[in-house]
Amino acid sequence: MESRKVSANGLEFRVLQWGSADSGRVMFLLHGLASNARIWELTAPYLAEAGWAVFAPDLRGHGLSSKPDSGYDFAALTDDVSGLIASLALRHPILVGHSWGATLALAHAARFASGAHAASAIGLVDGGLSQLNRYPGGTWETVRDLLTPPRLAGVQRADLVRLLTDPQRKWPMDDEAVDIMLANFDHGPDGRLAPHLTFERHMHIVRKMWEFEVHAQYSRIHCPVLALPTRPPRPWEEV
Repeated sequence: MESRKVSANGLEFRVLQWGSADSGRVMFLLHGLASNARIWELTAPYLAEAGWAVFAPDLRGHGLSSKPDSGYDFAALTDDVSGLIASLALRHPILVGHSWGATLALAHAARFASGAHAASAIGLVDGGLSQLNRYPGGTWETVRDLLTPPRLAGVQRADLVRLLTDPQRKWPMDDEAVDIMLANFDHGPDGRLAPHLTFERHMHIVRKMWEFEVHAQYSRIHCPVLALPTRPPRPWEEV
């Protein structure tokens, strides 16, 4: 895996790469909300072994990329993706996103349906299918309350690790998953953590997700779409 800084859309992005771009088979992977590019460390090596060149950025406001005060709407974020594809000299990559990243992949494919920066196909992993403001009872207040993250600014690193690895937790994390999770935070000298994505920006993105007309995007897309809705392993609570 290679890590580097790439300039695009007036910002600096940390981009991870697996495999050689000379292969001509390129995937561009978009992480979910409040996550980071390292989430793909669990997947990308297998793709590289299969002959793919794989690129994964920390998106705006996340990880080690730039964190401007504005630009957390889908227009600016799709400009970021398009700019990164151009800066990396990629032509028609397969664009794959997870959760919020899947909705971003969908938005990009609809907005850039043709031209040099268009995706050759998109993969939607557990996202890009739901119309939040069309759910029964899906008012902004309901969705806001459901998707408001815990306030983790100032939490001690040791306390978070203890929580994530608690064997009583439904899905306790192993060391690799914990390390990736901790990459979502700045680490203070006193052991306290600060999320890379601030609470205010997180909630701004949630609002834009609620407003975004997911279903309307599909009529604008010219490339194949693979949708991968997921369900966690057991035990789950039946509803």
